[in-house]
Amino acid sequence: MHRYFEKSMKVKEKKIYYSVLIFLFSANSLFASNQTIDSLLQALQKSKSDKDKIEVVLQLASETVNTKSEEALRYANDALKLAQKIENKFLIGRSYQKIGECYLNKADYQNAQNNLYRSITIYKQLNEDQFLAETYTTVGNCFYFKGDYLEAINWFIKCKEISEKIKNNKLILDCMINIGLIYNDIGQYEKAMVNFEEAVKIAKAKKDNKHIAVIYNSIGLIKDKNGKLRDALSYYKDALQNCPENEFKLRAQLFNNIGGIMNRFNARDTAEKYLTEALLIRQKIGDKFGMAQTNITLSRLMYDWKKFPKAKEYALKGISSAEQLGMKEIVLDASQILSNVYLLENNYQKAFDYYKRYILLKDSLYNTSSTYISQLEEKYESERKESQIKQLELNNQLQQSEISRKQSMIYFSGGILVVIAILTFVLYSRYQLKNKANNLLTLQKQEIEAKNKEIVDSINYAQKIQQALLTNKEVFTESFKDSFIFFKPRDIVSGDFYWAHKTNDNFYFAVADCTGHGVPGAFMSLLGINYINQIVNEMKIQMPNEALNVLREKIVVSLKSSDPDYQGADGMDISLGRIDVKSKKLYYASANHKNYIAKNGEILTLQYDNIPVGNYFGHEKPFNLYTVDLAEGDTLYFSTDGYADQFGGETGKKFKTRNLKKMLSELSYLPMIEQFSAIQDNFEKWKGEYEQLDDICIIGVKI
Repeated sequence: MHRYFEKSMKVKEKKIYYSVLIFLFSANSLFASNQTIDSLLQALQKSKSDKDKIEVVLQLASETVNTKSEEALRYANDALKLAQKIENKFLIGRSYQKIGECYLNKADYQNAQNNLYRSITIYKQLNEDQFLAETYTTVGNCFYFKGDYLEAINWFIKCKEISEKIKNNKLILDCMINIGLIYNDIGQYEKAMVNFEEAVKIAKAKKDNKHIAVIYNSIGLIKDKNGKLRDALSYYKDALQNCPENEFKLRAQLFNNIGGIMNRFNARDTAEKYLTEALLIRQKIGDKFGMAQTNITLSRLMYDWKKFPKAKEYALKGISSAEQLGMKEIVLDASQILSNVYLLENNYQKAFDYYKRYILLKDSLYNTSSTYISQLEEKYESERKESQIKQLELNNQLQQSEISRKQSMIYFSGGILVVIAILTFVLYSRYQLKNKANNLLTLQKQEIEAKNKEIVDSINYAQKIQQALLTNKEVFTESFKDSFIFFKPRDIVSGDFYWAHKTNDNFYFAVADCTGHGVPGAFMSLLGINYINQIVNEMKIQMPNEALNVLREKIVVSLKSSDPDYQGADGMDISLGRIDVKSKKLYYASANHKNYIAKNGEILTLQYDNIPVGNYFGHEKPFNLYTVDLAEGDTLYFSTDGYADQFGGETGKKFKTRNLKKMLSELSYLPMIEQFSAIQDNFEKWKGEYEQLDDICIIGVKI
């Protein structure tokens, strides 16, 4: 439960995915062994010609680009200087290409592109189509990670055209997969599948296990996004089986994806195992993009696991890296989690700040995605004149570079004076701007405080509506004089609710725990109360299991009616009972709820179905009907999980269902009003100075 803003800021309840494009310069092992580097250093010492030295230095840059980025960049620059010294145009081009790859791995996209464009100009002059195609793909990667999908796909298409001309199947595969991944990212799944299906045929014919693994992973992403979790998991595992052992970046991505699926299957321990392995690999190879992704996936796992401090820790790590790298979708997901966690900590200021940030970024991404979808349709038919102009401009820049270098010494002295003047002006301007910024911050603080007040006022009004819809407690006491309701929301409004209805000789009652607490949970509870009233009072469905089947259908249809693409797992855990007062027989159905009955001083756990009411994997399974023969003096306890999940006591641990059951057993002989007081007092004593973790609802009825 525990999501305040989450339901109000759904992005079609889509899970955030981050595809990983194929990097041509990391096709081999991402770990350069010390033995390999030592061998290259020895070869460097033995090299007699400058050309041989350049070749070795470029290999050293390739071996270290993913583990020691600064060292790799130094090697690449050394190669460039030596290539310029001997005036070897081809090696100058390769050096620029390698420098660009190093900057891309450091997420310095502008420097990466500047150097890559220089290498492209040289390769065109020398008709080096193989290296030209490889460089096109690296430029495409730059645009992809900057979020410019349209320009990225343009460069991949250019690479594919040259690769087909020179019949390089490996490059053709890389381009097809990368284009498919972009279509996947913007929701164009059919176009993505066309590329993947064509690519996998080529890869299988070539017995290219690496590309087969990449394609299976990509198809898994599509299945994942469309809610076909078992299909997605199967593709991820097939990809892992085909993935070579030394493809560490790809293996880490697969571990990450499998961990995300396992979390959605509620297999938390297994999910943590896969995600921890993914993070370790990405830390070892210095994969900044991957580390940001896995930190957020771990944050989501910990949030769903209700380990909120760890969720915040991972989210802060992930959002810090993602902001530096310009990874907007990861920033979006992290902002959502942090908003919810800060709300749980009663830090409303930060909760609101991250919520506002989420909304602004969500709108930006949605608008950008819509634009890309329409523009990509036209892109295949156009000539990309802007890219050609850019290349001509860069050609001219290179021709002028020699002249500029000579002129630079003449202007150097004058430039120093200009810099000093500019710095003086900047320092004075910053002093003035600082004063303006302080005034602006004061105004923004006042605006935020006013917005916070509006939010709290709205929630207080929502509380009045929810209280009006909850069943009057007198309905219970009229049928069972000895009964109680312990109802304690975590926030102003609650995601838990109770309900009852008396008809002839039957007494219906329910206890429910909706997805989310606060405002989102309250909205779901209103749906639940309304639908249960319809099902029992208007549709006249008497059996609780049939009632829960209909309730599930109504909730799923209701959520999908406002959003046909909705794939969320919202709903509720609920127990619905019907007591035949004459025959003293209990008929009930329980969706993911543990309930209890006290008989002759012994407390027993009632049977239940381990599935919730809502849209989730396997939701088509019907609920079971359970019956219990009641005797005078028996006591029924229907409860949500909030009481048992509360942290407290001397060690700060959860209260747990074992202690809840023991407490009810010890209290069962007391009158219900005394039981209510004891349950309430015990909760406050156990909670102590800890914050209430969840909404709580317990109903006790003595027969």
